[in-house]
Amino acid sequence: MNPGDNQGINWGGSTAATNLLATETEHSYELEYRDDLQVMTTNVYYGAPGGLSFVPGTYHAFGNNGTTPYRGSVNGSGNTALANRLETNGPVFISAAQLYLDLTNASDHLPVVADYALPMPAPRAARMSLAGSNLVITLANCATNSLVTVLMSTNVATPLASWSAVATSAAIGGLFVFTATNAVDPALPGGFFIFQEQ
Repeated sequence: MNPGDNQGINWGGSTAATNLLATETEHSYELEYRDDLQVMTTNVYYGAPGGLSFVPGTYHAFGNNGTTPYRGSVNGSGNTALANRLETNGPVFISAAQLYLDLTNASDHLPVVADYALPMPAPRAARMSLAGSNLVITLANCATNSLVTVLMSTNVATPLASWSAVATSAAIGGLFVFTATNAVDPALPGGFFIFQEQ
């Protein structure tokens, strides 16, 4: 694109090198050519079983949803891409208007973002044992450092929102060990457990 190695070219508006395209995707006065992209293999795009996969509908240029016309400003009043959604995400609060301004001033490109899914094996109960009157349950295949919450109810038909959280802890090395203290008591009603990994 610059065969003469000219260090003084104004890439956004050169009149001396008319064969060059303006390469900015956004700057303070207009949205131009979008040369930023993410390239995926067919395995990722089509979600081949067992591998990384693209989440359909998530690929977009951050800060532009099509309401900014070609050669328009991302910081224009008509841009509804963020719709002030970021104002509610704490602990740091930032308005969409401020973020549009930051995108305009900080870079000549808009970030191209997408969501991808990484397959993980489902956690499974690997071992159950008794330690006195305590029930010890070990889960395997947990994501390392993921948080596991243990929910408990005496009625398996109880709506999930009504189950009681009895423990939350991190999985270490893919394992999560839960000890239900004094759980084995014939005088008490039966208990059911659900493990939620985050």
